Formats: sequence, structure tokens, C-alpha cells
Amino acid sequence: MKMSLNKNIAIICMVTAVIICGGLFFVLGYTKIKSIIASKVNPKPFAPAKCIDCNTYFYDGVYTHEKAYRKEGIKPQKTLEDIENLHKKAVLDELEDNELFFISNLEHSRPFLLKKACTFLIELGMRYKENCDKNELEYKRFKITSLTRSIESVNKLQKVNAVAIEHSAHLKGKTFDISYTHFGEHTAQLTQFIMALNEARKEGKCYVKYEQTTGCLHITAI
Repeated sequence: MKMSLNKNIAIICMVTAVIICGGLFFVLGYTKIKSIIASKVNPKPFAPAKCIDCNTYFYDGVYTHEKAYRKEGIKPQKTLEDIENLHKKAVLDELEDNELFFISNLEHSRPFLLKKACTFLIELGMRYKENCDKNELEYKRFKITSLTRSIESVNKLQKVNAVAIEHSAHLKGKTFDISYTHFGEHTAQLTQFIMALNEARKEGKCYVKYEQTTGCLHITAI
């Protein structure tokens, strides 16, 4: 009788242990599934990348950029339609998304530049890609946020952008902005991009201004 009682107690303990363990696994599994669902519904917020030491590398001011288009550059156009007409006349070349970079939705500019500036952008992308390949990094395309502007669009932009100026280099067809914040958590790729851009600047192929307030690098091809 005593042995039977002990046996029953043992069975009850085993069943209880199984139930407790099962409950724990269920809770843990449910928590994990809930976490996965939450991450899909509320994804991790985008963390913009910081351009470390960019203020040391890229300090070319307004007048420095102006040097690049004193002898070469289009006449500032009144409207964005006028800029499009220059493209139709083959004065400006059109830039399109490709494997090296892509262009954001443009409100105050158009995706046209002088041929020299377009060529520079391709060369910059190739330099950056070579750096990524050497360091066994997955290539992340850079984002162009602004290109050639019109007089009207500059005036509108001045109302919402503190760094926009009346005599903008963007009016001359050789200047564009690249977002460094777009790299996000890909800080290693941003480092390689900065190195490629700094090399090009040292070789006298461009002027660059670091714009912390806009999260962009303001670049003029020389």
C-alpha cells in the first residue's frame, strides 16, 4: 500500500513537472512569436548615419564652390521647365538610377547635370565600389537628393531650408547633394564612401561642403 502510494506521488510529480515545463515552453515560444510579430508591425526605427570627421575633410565654402563654375556652367534658368529644355537641347545630360546610386524624389531640382559632373558621379561610384570590394563589404548605393535647380525653385527652397542661398551653385549644372544619413547602420560602407570622396577632392576633381543640418554632402564637380 505504501509502495503504491509512493508510486502515485511519483507519477503526480512527473505529470506536474511535464505540465510546468510545457507551460514554460509555451510562454517562451509565445513571447518569441509576439516579439517577431511586433518587430514586423513596428520595425526598428531608421537611425541616420553620422559623418564622422566630415567637418575636417569637407569644408569648401560657398565662394570655393563658385570657383568651379566661373568659367564653366550653365546660365541660371528661371524655371524647372527651362532646365528640362536645356536637356532637350543636349546641353545637360540626364542621370538615372543605376547599380551605383539612385536619385530621391526631386521637388526643387531636376536630374540633369553637365556631362563633366555626370562623369564624375560615375567615377565616384566606381571608387567607392572598389573600396567596398577590397574590404569585402556589400555595396550600398548612395542617394542623390538634389541636382540642378532653377531660380524659382531656389526661392521656394529658401523658405524651408536655412542653408539655401540665392546664388546657389545648384543653378549652374555642376553641383549635387549626396545624403550621408542614408547609409544608416551601414557605417563601414559610409566610411569607404567618405574615403573615396576625399580622395577625389584631394586630386582636385571636386569641392565638397559638409552640411550637418541637411544630412548631406554638397558637391561641385571641377
